[in-house]
Amino acid sequence: MIHQPRRPAGARGRAPAGAVAVLLAVLAGCGGKDGPGPPAPVPTSTAAAPSRSACEAPQKPPSRAPILVTHFNTGSAPYVFGERCDDLAKMRKAFNAVIVKAGDQQLVEDARAAGLSVYVEMDRKSDFARGKDISGDVQEIVRQVKEHPGTIAGIRVADRLNGGGLDPDEAVGYLEATGGVFHREIPGVPVFADVVNWELTCGKKGQRNCVVLRFTRYRFEINKVLTRLYRSGPLELQGEDPAVVGAAFRQARALWPRPFQLLARTAPSFDEATFPGNAAAARRRTDTVARAPLQAGADGVDLWAWHRPYRGAIRTFLDKDGSTNPFWDQLVSVAVKAGVSA
Repeated sequence: MIHQPRRPAGARGRAPAGAVAVLLAVLAGCGGKDGPGPPAPVPTSTAAAPSRSACEAPQKPPSRAPILVTHFNTGSAPYVFGERCDDLAKMRKAFNAVIVKAGDQQLVEDARAAGLSVYVEMDRKSDFARGKDISGDVQEIVRQVKEHPGTIAGIRVADRLNGGGLDPDEAVGYLEATGGVFHREIPGVPVFADVVNWELTCGKKGQRNCVVLRFTRYRFEINKVLTRLYRSGPLELQGEDPAVVGAAFRQARALWPRPFQLLARTAPSFDEATFPGNAAAARRRTDTVARAPLQAGADGVDLWAWHRPYRGAIRTFLDKDGSTNPFWDQLVSVAVKAGVSA
């Protein structure tokens, strides 16, 4: 979880293709009151019902670890290249999981049938900070999980939890109101939140000054605040530097040991018609967003986004006609080596 704060890495302000925003996705304990850390997941005992989907299953089920996940939103236009099942079949070459909007169980079934684990997302931290009641949205996810046991791999409750205007007390309160409820009512389903931490990379070559950042609106994006959330990130670099990413995730892993799960979330998709680089650039980008954090102890990577409208363009990993490119080939190679590609 690390952040170069001049450009938000959340959904409303993504890094350009040439920058890397490595976020920490955390397995939120949500016990509140600065407890000893997140509890170990409780295994679920109910098997998933047979799939009701027209999407074709892979010949061989992919490995579930490490987690290689991308954002699929609604799984419908404008978030797809073409037909949903075709997109999912392409996606599973480089990923074994998707993040989708909560509430659409058919989308969950389609992704699962295609061989992908499914994480549903909600982000109501701004409403929570304004005093709005978010319990209805929380209970809708509880209902979805209970009515379709075994189909949802996890729940993502926030983007930039400590970088979106909430102070540490509000962030802990939000985790209690979301993840705390999920842990009590649907134990065994991991809860994730994106958190930001520039402290893991500031002061290093090409990165921002540590002292200056402590007096900005990014003052809560530090180890102390993340550790408090752990007891109850995006890493955005000014260039693509696998060494800096690796060092940051080794430090993060030491600060927040398992069962706290660390995922490196980045925005390496591009809005050009074709990948804007050669084979060497593709490898360096993949080293930065995937190989380096995985080798440093991250539990997975979260890459934004599959086919996402953004500022008048479309962000993708494939070329805009759906064809492959050197960067996509590198992502597939990571998945193949990890046993994730299907």
